[in-house]
Parts: sequence; structure tokens; C-alpha cells
Amino acid sequence: MAASRYRIDAPAIAAAALRRATPPNSPPGLALVLPTSPVGLRRAVQTLTDYASSELHSTPGVERCYDGNGYHAQAPNPSAEAWLWAIEAWDEKPRAIGVCVMLEHAPSTWALTWAWMHPFERRRGHLTKAWPYLQSRYGAFTVDQPSAAMQAFLAGR
Repeated sequence: MAASRYRIDAPAIAAAALRRATPPNSPPGLALVLPTSPVGLRRAVQTLTDYASSELHSTPGVERCYDGNGYHAQAPNPSAEAWLWAIEAWDEKPRAIGVCVMLEHAPSTWALTWAWMHPFERRRGHLTKAWPYLQSRYGAFTVDQPSAAMQAFLAGR
């Protein structure tokens, strides 16, 4: 069915896995997803990466890797860290609504390489709430090739 091409589902995430992946002092619903994270979190990152790839007509800096539990997202660079946004949805399950990837270009020199948010969740303050935490964790990081929307966001910082 052609209409399914335009459907964007927010993947459900196990609440316990989300709680364990949420660092202390980070905004609620912001989870750090690493290659060692539970498969469900990595699959959520992959699903959102696929949506970003489709919308942006490019492949963000995340690749599919197979680990015996199926294909899931994994940053090709071991110094990359993926961040997943989740909210409680209508069915009371946490749902993944956004993702970004931070990459260490050199020791203690980080960059936000890309970010994507579900269209219904854009401009609702998710990145704004996470920004101070990301700055405290990564210092004065840069933003690689910011889109027009990201440039507008950065202009307000």
C-alpha cells in the first residue's frame, strides 16, 4: 500500500530499559544508547535513523549491524554516542520520538553530527530541554553541517 510509505510510527520502548539508559541529571525521557545497550533501544534508534534517512535523502552517521538478535543501529565510530528521546504515549508506553548522535572528533572535542525528531514532536522543546545537559556532558561541542532548522535553533542559543 503506497500510503504506508508516509507513515511514521514511534517505536515502543521497554520502560525499564529506558530508565536504565537515562543518565542522572538528564532530562526525563533522554536515553544514552550505546552498542552495549538493550536491543530494543538500538532498534528504536535504527527505526528513527531510517525515518531520518528517508526524509533527508541521506544516511546519517549510523549503520546497521547484526549481532545475532537482528539488525540494529550502531555508530560506525566507537566514540559516537546516540541519544534517544522518548515520551509516554496514548497507550502509556514510552515511545521513541527523536534521536541525535554525538561524535568525538578528537580527544574531548565533540560534535553533534545529526538529529531528527518525529514531525509531530518538532518545535515542542525537546532539544531545548536537552541542550544544557548535552553541553554539560560534552562541553563546547560543534554542530556538523547544521540544517536550516538547526541553524535557527542555534541562533537562539
